[in-house]
Amino acid sequence: EGFSGQYCENKTSTSLCEPNLCENNSTCQENENDFECECSEGFDGKLCELRISPCESSPCVGKAKCVETIDSIGHTCVCPSDHYGNDCTFCKPKDDCEGHFTCNVDNGEKVCIENWNGGNCNVWIGDPYTCLDPVNISHDLGGFWNGNMVCDKDG
Repeated sequence: EGFSGQYCENKTSTSLCEPNLCENNSTCQENENDFECECSEGFDGKLCELRISPCESSPCVGKAKCVETIDSIGHTCVCPSDHYGNDCTFCKPKDDCEGHFTCNVDNGEKVCIENWNGGNCNVWIGDPYTCLDPVNISHDLGGFWNGNMVCDKDG
């Protein structure tokens, strides 16, 4: 289309976009002496011949794994156990040995519980506590209290 002759040596159209050389349902736009392809979503290159992986832009947050959908157009984020959401933005609150934090409702980031600090809010920065046992009762706390304080086993 746009050419004639035994070997397509004669151009029959004055439009640089006829025939449309742009691939993958992309649109051809003429400019002064050339043409430019406006690529469909997921494609790039002079003629839109290159497929862009939906995971190339790193759409999943943190340690989440990006997996292309079967059609190679979309993606799914596989979240680590402490996050959730379409792109794994939102954290799951914790208050145990792995961390002591709530989650910001606007952006999903960790917010350390009072007296805790660090990337996972597992560094105690408060005043040291002494574990007090009631009189005549003895039990081994194993070094930790299941609450918001760390107890010295010998305290």
